[in-house]
Amino acid sequence: ENIPNEEAIARLKEKTSFHKVRSLDKFICRNYFIDFNTMQLHYEPSIKSFMCRDVPYIDLCDLSEVRKGWESDRFNVIDAKFRRKLHASIGPKNLPQLEEENCFSLVFDNGMKTEDLVAPNPEIRDTWVKGLSFLIASYKDQLVNDEQTVWLNKQFREADKNNNKSLSFDEVITLLNHMNILMNEKHAKALFNMAHIHKHKMNLRELKEDTLDREEFLVFYQLLNQRLELEKLFRKYSVNSTCIMGPEELRDFLVDEQKLTGSSSIEAYRLALIRGCRCLELDVWDGDDGEPIIYHGYTLTTKITLRDVLKTIHKYAFKTSQYPIILSMENHLSIEQQIKMAELMRDILQDYLYVTPVDKNKSHLPSPEALVRKILIKGKKLPQLKPKKLIKLKKALDLNPIKESESEESDARDDEEEDEGDESDDEMSDNEITVEANDANIETNAENTSQSKTENKTQNTNNTENKEKSKDHNASNSDNHNKLGHTYKLAKEFSDLVNYCAAKKFVSFDDCLNKKKWKYYEMVSLEETKSESLSKNKTKNDDSDEDTAETGGEAASTVKSKFPYVNFTRKHLVRVYPKGTRTDSSNYNPITHWNVGAQLVALNYQTCDKPMLFNEALFAMNGKCGYILKSEYLRKGKEYGVSGKTSVVNSPTGKVKKVWITIISGQCIPKPGNSFEGEIIDPYVKLKVYGHSADSFEFKTDSVKNNGFNPIWEQSCEFIIRLPEMAFISFAVKDQSNTGKNAVLGQYMLAFRAIMKGYRTINLVDSENRPISPASLLVHVRFEDVADYWSPE
Repeated sequence: ENIPNEEAIARLKEKTSFHKVRSLDKFICRNYFIDFNTMQLHYEPSIKSFMCRDVPYIDLCDLSEVRKGWESDRFNVIDAKFRRKLHASIGPKNLPQLEEENCFSLVFDNGMKTEDLVAPNPEIRDTWVKGLSFLIASYKDQLVNDEQTVWLNKQFREADKNNNKSLSFDEVITLLNHMNILMNEKHAKALFNMAHIHKHKMNLRELKEDTLDREEFLVFYQLLNQRLELEKLFRKYSVNSTCIMGPEELRDFLVDEQKLTGSSSIEAYRLALIRGCRCLELDVWDGDDGEPIIYHGYTLTTKITLRDVLKTIHKYAFKTSQYPIILSMENHLSIEQQIKMAELMRDILQDYLYVTPVDKNKSHLPSPEALVRKILIKGKKLPQLKPKKLIKLKKALDLNPIKESESEESDARDDEEEDEGDESDDEMSDNEITVEANDANIETNAENTSQSKTENKTQNTNNTENKEKSKDHNASNSDNHNKLGHTYKLAKEFSDLVNYCAAKKFVSFDDCLNKKKWKYYEMVSLEETKSESLSKNKTKNDDSDEDTAETGGEAASTVKSKFPYVNFTRKHLVRVYPKGTRTDSSNYNPITHWNVGAQLVALNYQTCDKPMLFNEALFAMNGKCGYILKSEYLRKGKEYGVSGKTSVVNSPTGKVKKVWITIISGQCIPKPGNSFEGEIIDPYVKLKVYGHSADSFEFKTDSVKNNGFNPIWEQSCEFIIRLPEMAFISFAVKDQSNTGKNAVLGQYMLAFRAIMKGYRTINLVDSENRPISPASLLVHVRFEDVADYWSPE
């Protein structure tokens, strides 16, 4: 650990023997070293086969991090076997160094692939981890500062098929095809010769082969990269129609055009957190070794331990955002393993776990700022019963699930309810006292407490003893249990971790909006089709009464919406989850649910489809912190129409927008799948508006034949956006094909609220929402207010 960076990096040049872990019983010995000329990690078998000709390598630009210890899916399996004392069956007998202190993992940029290695000893492991981590960090800094050069270096390496660190003319022609540049050989040869600096300095007879080195290749690229559309823009604002802008011309450009003066893998959880996800669903089931496991029940998905997932959450929870995380618990556990789950949460999440009880004197949820770096648990919570009911349950079940302090609080509240004419003990509804874990999608907010492990163990022991008693008196308890109409399948140790996200069964919005029945910290989970159906329901009474809501300590006038869904989500959380028939992990359209105020719209992060692009676009507006302020019309209750057919709509910003977008040009558009093979593409751009149904709009440019390198379209469209806060705009670059489906070459989705006026560059992403730098579009955007409100009628 104390070795200087310079020394650690120097040692990476030397071949070092590691064992690569393929599976529990297969290890491959390889020699690894760094080639600093190409910034590649090379590896070769320790004993070369006569069939092994080229040395394989890993580009450092393809790595995202290096992890010490057993911090990958493959190592987690080994870790589980060690915990279960099955390590004698792991691996060959001649690998005694398979200990966590000798292991590390290289994590690739997509996060789903790792190279798991075992070093001869901890010192070598630490040296390589430190050296590689420094190189990867340095490379990422370079990528930020000079993205174009990094991309060009990668193109050069991939085109250099014989690894001689130079490109022949044939290799250059192949590269031009890969970069989607149609050029006849005569023109290409002329540029090749112009870039061939050494050819002009040396006698041709001294050159063994006509090639471009790395420096000359950069010159060749500069000769290719003429931006005629930018030259035209410069001439428009420049002095005497040249390509030079003076200070005054630059000011005119900025003011006129840019408007600057205006106003089921562990890795899957890690990636979701890194991408800013703030609510994770954990589907927990009983494990064979007494510890909970996570998988989607009644499916063939891989099983992983809750312990490993919690460790990953603890490590990556606040890497991207400091704001709170909600763990939505799908609880299918027995009482014993619920107790174990609560113990694991306290032990692993530590100070992040929020366990402070809710303040019953308040009437609204705390802001995310008040819960910075805290993890909350969403789940069902044991009810705080009235004294008479508590006595009946104690006698019937011989259980003591409620503390005396809670009983005292219940006493005080009971007196208040009786004064208000509330229902008596015997009239309490089933919804208030029935706790069935199998019916709930449990989402919980959690924070660590000061309780010692000894206290936790004491609680676990007491719970176990109570369970044994209940088993002894199973028959009598069952009868009384059924007479009372209560089902208790929830461990108190887990219930105590639930506070601001207490799950409650949904009956109707009329029931939910009853302030006597529903507390501000209680929430509901709705299946996607149920949520969509409810979003269209209106109240029978259409009066727009005004309420007073506290906002930042000041009274603000709000208008009751005609949609009870909207009214409920002003003070309560609603989580929407995919329907059970989505076994392929596909996603539903989240916009419908956001538009009525649902805060937690659960999507499958492993599936990068259009709904996921909406999600990325929405939360990109707030620095990917995972939270964004609701639209004004949802907070203050302006009327709006969900269907877009019958309602008068006040625009969320108070203004309807007319938008003009010119798609000017594209740069470095790749072939499908970024392939070297295939014909040069014929790209076109498709623009589409999503959001309110009345704002639907599509536009398509013409295709540019045989040019993906720098296609120019210069085509414009105009359209109206009636509800800007609902709107998203999609840009997709596709390849015009006469024989098959038009392949998507690059795309980008953004919320209309994030769009700025002027000339803008749109950096494209691939089908997995990964940047495909330097592929981009150059567009010009203009919009203005054209009306104060909109009526679909």
